[in-house]
Amino acid sequence: MSSCSAAPSCSSPRRRWPAWAPPRDGSKTSAPGALKALGGLELLAAAGLILPAALDIAPVLVPLAATSAMLLFVGAVIMRLRRGERATIVIDLVYLAMAAFVAWGRFGPASFSG
Repeated sequence: MSSCSAAPSCSSPRRRWPAWAPPRDGSKTSAPGALKALGGLELLAAAGLILPAALDIAPVLVPLAATSAMLLFVGAVIMRLRRGERATIVIDLVYLAMAAFVAWGRFGPASFSG
């Protein structure tokens, strides 16, 4: 007896995407290792933006993390352009602008070490 015999999702037909809205799932076309690496880089960038300033340990890491986040989002924009996902590129551009603002502010006159 199957462990899924009582679950309604096992007996129902598979959900299909309408033709006008194809699934935007990059995980099916990307290597699993690349997805894990990108997720790890995003977590490290977030930690590098928050923790050094909050704990007052090596605050010079904040602008370096912001610069790294900028490079990450430049890569995201390039990937979306190559895949033809122009409608969803706006969010990546907003994140890129925010990271650039933090890098400019922390390398410039409002640095933590100043």
